[in-house]
Amino acid sequence: ISIPLQFFPLGPGRYPCKILLTSSYDVRVYDVEGVVNANQPDATFEFETPAFEPLTQNIPINNETKKAWKCQVKIEGKWFYGPAILLVRPGETVEYPLTFKPILECEVMGKLTLQNKVDGMVHIIDIKGIGKKPLACGTIIMDCKVGDVANKSIIVPNYMRTILTFKLMDLSHRTLQVLIKQEIQRKSGYAIQADGEQLRVQLDTIQCELNAPTQFKGRLNELISQIRMQNHFGAVKSEERYYMDADLLHEIKQHLKQQQEGLSHFLISIIKDDLEVIKLVEHGLNETIHIRGGVFS
Repeated sequence: ISIPLQFFPLGPGRYPCKILLTSSYDVRVYDVEGVVNANQPDATFEFETPAFEPLTQNIPINNETKKAWKCQVKIEGKWFYGPAILLVRPGETVEYPLTFKPILECEVMGKLTLQNKVDGMVHIIDIKGIGKKPLACGTIIMDCKVGDVANKSIIVPNYMRTILTFKLMDLSHRTLQVLIKQEIQRKSGYAIQADGEQLRVQLDTIQCELNAPTQFKGRLNELISQIRMQNHFGAVKSEERYYMDADLLHEIKQHLKQQQEGLSHFLISIIKDDLEVIKLVEHGLNETIHIRGGVFS
């Protein structure tokens, strides 16, 4: 025979009770305990730390019952870590260490769930992790003499399971400006060195190749002349029509486009390098004139 039982909890928690059944021949007692879990999280924790810097928060778990707790821990959210099992003795408070260690700038929402295997109670804690810009990995000291080139190897760790490709995004402009000024002052009044003369010769050679009749400029002029001639003949003999295969025409266009892009990139790089050299020389001359003017005055 089934006995209907209704349970109306007022809030989350444990509701122990007893059911007494009596008859003329027997008396029976049933221990019943109702466990109610909250719909809302018990607490909310927010972690904020630079990338690669671990941050640990000890979360207190208090056992006010007379039974030992064995909690199964489930962590949802990237870069959060913690033990999978938590044991809490009766009447004790144990701190659960939850660690957040991001490896990049991010904002992660997660959840920490502790399920008591003894009575079925579930404690849910919302967690939020914010990964800030990473701190400097260290300080590099370069010991070298003026005018010499010093090389330094940097160890870049990879915490991912895949191959990473890094790109140099920033280098102190203030340092570069100081080095340029020092180099200009050091070389002011001296003749052009061998490397500078070699660079000038290379630039002159490139300029001659570009302007030579049989090189880029000459070939470009020849191609323009042929196109004009073809247009002229086409206008005179309008009755003759020629057709070119579409695939072949597409290949020719792609080939010419690649040549044009390569030539443009090459010329732009040369012009930029020339401008940088001219600016450097101009700045050095101004510094030299200023220094010598101060000496003569």
